[in-house]
Amino acid sequence: MGIMRKSQANKGSVDNYRVGDYNLESLEGLAAADPPRINDFLTERDIARICKVSLGTVRRWRLEGVGPRFHKFQSAVRYSPADVLNWIRTRPTGGTQAA
Repeated sequence: MGIMRKSQANKGSVDNYRVGDYNLESLEGLAAADPPRINDFLTERDIARICKVSLGTVRRWRLEGVGPRFHKFQSAVRYSPADVLNWIRTRPTGGTQAA
């Protein structure tokens, strides 16, 4: 499943895109859980699907410190939906032209 526009209402907004099995609305719902539930944490594979990159890229991002904040549960790497959502929203965007 690729990135698909949900609507044209807010052109250019990251909120209009559905990624993998998640959309930003579902991430917001998961991120709102307080305290976070362990089943709501995302795996490396989830992040790769969301960002449409390889698992190796997600792992490289983690090693280089440029990907979303992560948590270690023994040897398992997991990502909080809130951290992923914040990371996605702070990524640079392109295509804007100076007036």
